[in-house]
Amino acid sequence: MCPVNNLVYLLLAVGLSCVGLLVLWLRNRPPASSPRSSVEEFNHTLRALAPEDETPPRRTRRGA
Repeated sequence: MCPVNNLVYLLLAVGLSCVGLLVLWLRNRPPASSPRSSVEEFNHTLRALAPEDETPPRRTRRGA
């Protein structure tokens, strides 16, 4: 078997692997609906993690 044939098979396998990786990357990347979508997602995460402002209601004394 000629070494050139082995190199052709190797290049073919590497090329097919690269195409497969590109397809997987394109299918699994997060959708970007706008240029500010990552900033909006970050702000949404911050709001979800922020403690809620739950101040206890003030009690008023009756008869005073």
